[in-house]
Amino acid sequence: ASHDPRRREAGAQNLTGAEGFSGGVPTGGGGRGKDFPQPPAQTHTTAVKMPFSREQKEIIGGLACNVTDAYATQPIDQVKTQFHVSKAARDGSVLKALGEQARSGGVPRLYRGVTAAALRPQSLCMYVGNEYTKRLVGGPAGKLSWGGAALAGFLTGYIESPCTNPFEVVKVRMQSKEHVGRFRNSWHCAKEMLATEGVGAFYTGFGATLMRNCVYNGVYFGSVYALRDLAPPPESDSVALKAGHDFMTGMTAAFVGVCVKQPLDVVKSRIQNQVPGPNGALEFTSVAQAIPAIYRTEGPLALYKGFTATVMRLGLGSAVALATFDATMACLSSAEAEAKRMDEATAAAFAPKPNRMEEC
Repeated sequence: ASHDPRRREAGAQNLTGAEGFSGGVPTGGGGRGKDFPQPPAQTHTTAVKMPFSREQKEIIGGLACNVTDAYATQPIDQVKTQFHVSKAARDGSVLKALGEQARSGGVPRLYRGVTAAALRPQSLCMYVGNEYTKRLVGGPAGKLSWGGAALAGFLTGYIESPCTNPFEVVKVRMQSKEHVGRFRNSWHCAKEMLATEGVGAFYTGFGATLMRNCVYNGVYFGSVYALRDLAPPPESDSVALKAGHDFMTGMTAAFVGVCVKQPLDVVKSRIQNQVPGPNGALEFTSVAQAIPAIYRTEGPLALYKGFTATVMRLGLGSAVALATFDATMACLSSAEAEAKRMDEATAAAFAPKPNRMEEC
């Protein structure tokens, strides 16, 4: 009986049933499994998207620089400005000046004008602008020589100056001793300037700001390029080592930049600190008029007033800003790489699998 073909066929029909199952696979009414429409295989077709574009990363890095630079350097920056506008024969001690400020008004006195400094997009325009000018000078890849790096830095001044000058004027007036009792805070200073001097007051000393920024940025970024060429950044993955290298590079490049741009910085501070008298007369009207006047009445060393404080301020600020910018870019690039890796892993997990039953 077990060898009877009719019995074997009846047993197979009992196993498949009315709906036709063969080994647990639907057959559509008793037919072969491969004749039944199979469900589509699961696929994952999400395109790999980068969380940030290159420009977005640069802007985020620049914004981070603004905040760290302003709060790290504001006390020294205030002393620097006061030395610039002072007509005393010699600068005092930076530490002594900081102590006097702290005793006269505590920590708020040391951070007078910090709102204008933090809102001023100096680091944003300087570093993001430099990324743009590097591509402008060196092509899409941004490959530069030392001269190209200096030229790109010089051109950055044209991007930075129009955006920062209004904040510079408010900051200088807030930091100057002559205006301590006149303005309560940065917002009050801006409001009073607008009401008494008009919109044009926010661009007082724009020519000096433009010249200072172009000269300083050209020397600074050219020096950074040369220093990194002489002493390349460490190949280690350590963030601390890379930040330390950037810090020392920024400090050294800033010192070289201050040596060149200091007279323009003194002139800028003096022009922007002025408040027109009843007849609208001003002592300093332009860079071309101010430099000879200061040289003639106070001597050549007056053009380098506040040099030590300026080196300390720009050295610390440039080092902190450069390290912050590079660290922020590295963190965002790392997050981008991790997102790409996770997306690729997800795509691989949902990739179509071969149908082994069809193969059989």
